[in-house]
Amino acid sequence: MILQSTDAASTNQFQQNMTAQMIAEVAKAQNPASPTDPLNTIDGISGPAYSFKKLNLSDLEAVGAYNLIANQSDQANLEVILWTSLYPPPKNVPTINDYYNFTAANWEEKSYVTLSSYLLAPSTSGTLTINSTDASKTPVINISCYEAASDMNIQILSLRRLRTLISQPEFSKYTVGPANGELIPGPNVQSDEDLATFIRETSVSSAHQSGTASMRPLDDESVVSSELKVYGVQGLRVVDASIMPLFIDQHPTAAIYMIAEKASAMIIEELASIFTGFERYRASVAPLERAYGLQNDQTETEHSVSAGHERWHVFTTTLVYCQDV
Repeated sequence: MILQSTDAASTNQFQQNMTAQMIAEVAKAQNPASPTDPLNTIDGISGPAYSFKKLNLSDLEAVGAYNLIANQSDQANLEVILWTSLYPPPKNVPTINDYYNFTAANWEEKSYVTLSSYLLAPSTSGTLTINSTDASKTPVINISCYEAASDMNIQILSLRRLRTLISQPEFSKYTVGPANGELIPGPNVQSDEDLATFIRETSVSSAHQSGTASMRPLDDESVVSSELKVYGVQGLRVVDASIMPLFIDQHPTAAIYMIAEKASAMIIEELASIFTGFERYRASVAPLERAYGLQNDQTETEHSVSAGHERWHVFTTTLVYCQDV
C-alpha cells in the first residue's frame, strides 16, 4: 500500500536525490553527530519500521489456514513494514503503474510512505530442482506464490486492516489527499477478487528464501540429517538457511548465525573424538613398537607385522574421515 504523505513523514525526495545524499555524506563526515543531518535523523535513509502480527484463532479459521492452526500456531503470521518512501520503486515493479501513474506524477519529487505486508508462515511451498548433471547449469526454480488459498486470504485480510490503520487520526494526519492518501491499490479496489489481482500483480520477494535442503528424517523427503550431512553423499554438509524445515517468523540473520555456530561446534566435537581415538590407538600399540624395534619415522618392513601396518592404515583412514567432516 502506497500513500501520498506530508513532507515531514517522508524521506522519498531525499532518497531520490543523489546530490542531496552526497552533501549529507560530506556533512556527516565533518560532524558525525549533527542532529540536522538527514543521515542522523530518526528515519535515516529509508526509515523502515517493523511490526509482527500473530493472527488469532478466529482469523485463521476465517481465512482457512487450518495447516497453520495444526502445525504453526505459535508463529507470527505477518510482518508489516512502514517505509518512509515509495517502495519498491516503479521501475522495479512496473505493474504498480497500472494502478497509479507515478511516472506522470514525477514521483521522485513528491513525498510518499509505503506499508508492505509480508507472509511469515506461508502454506504454499515452492520447489528447487536440477535438470542437468552439470553443476554449472541453472536449477529450475518454481516459487509457487499464493497456490494455497489461505495465503491469499491472509494478505487480503492484512490489506483491509491496513486501511483501518491509516484511517486513524494519529496516522491520517500525515497523509495527503482523499482516502487517507491511498494511491496504491487505490480506493476503487475493494472486492476480494480485485484485491487478489492487485496482490498477485505487485508482490515481490523479500529475499529470505529457505528450506530447499531441509533438515528432517530421510524418509520425510529431506536432504540433510540433524548433523547437517547430506543424505547419500560423503564429505558434504549444508550450513545455511536452506536447512530450515520451516521458515522462522523473524528476519533470518540471527538464526543463520546460530546454525553456523552449531555446525562448527559439531565439526569440532567430531574431529576431537577422531583424534582422541587415534591417540589412544597410538598409546595401545606403543609397546609393540618398542618390542619390534619400530620408530615413528620407519616405513613398513617385514618386521613391522600387523601393528605397524595398522598404524598407518588408521592414520590414512583418519585423513579421509576428516574430509568427510
